[in-house]
Parts: sequence; C-alpha cells; structure tokens
Amino acid sequence: MKINKHGYAASFALIGAGIGGLFLDGLTYLPLIYGLCGGCFAGYFFAGLIGAKSKLLQKDFQKLGDLSGKSIEEICAAVGMYQSQTACKLTDGSAGKLYTWVQDHYSITLIFDSEGKCVGVQNEIEA
Repeated sequence: MKINKHGYAASFALIGAGIGGLFLDGLTYLPLIYGLCGGCFAGYFFAGLIGAKSKLLQKDFQKLGDLSGKSIEEICAAVGMYQSQTACKLTDGSAGKLYTWVQDHYSITLIFDSEGKCVGVQNEIEA
C-alpha cells in the first residue's frame, strides 16, 4: 500500500491528537489542538524525507546518462548496490540478468548481458 504525503500527515495528526488527548484537563482543548498540529507537521516532514531518498536515487541514474554498455560495477559505484538480481533470457536467446534498485517511490530494473554490460532499461517506476 502506497501512502502519499497527505496520508502521512493525516496519520501523524491522528496519532498526535491521541497523545494530546491524554493531557486534556477538562478546561481547554489546547493539548489536543497542539497534538493535531504537531502530528501534521511531523507527517509532512516524514513524507519529505521519503521523497528525497527516492529523488536522490533517480538523479544518480540520470547523472550516468546512457547506461548502454556500462558494467554492473560502474553502475553500482555510482548509485549503490542493487536490491535484487534475477536470471533472464535476452531477445537473441543468450543468458542475461536483471538487476533492480528500489528506494521508496522509485524503482529501476536494468538488463545486463552475460558479460555484465548493460543492455538497457527493462522497467522504471516513479511514483
């Protein structure tokens, strides 16, 4: 399940309201209001952190430019280690591998030939 930044804000606001409700003294609802506002702020802040990590990975791939012909070692040195690796067959029938990098709202899967050279992008998702 994917939650957008407003969902995080609403979730954190409800948690903050619950915590603020523990401090109600009967005369004022200020702890509840402070909890709502503080929770909302924390939710947007948390969502921003998640989005920033995704954008950084995407920008690292963009800096590499054309990926064709680059080795897996070159790409890993620039963007970090991949999260998964799967064997596949290329269109010419030879063996290849799929390598996938994932960071929260961004995912990219690259196709490599048997020599470890990038053939191209199989899938890229920016949510």
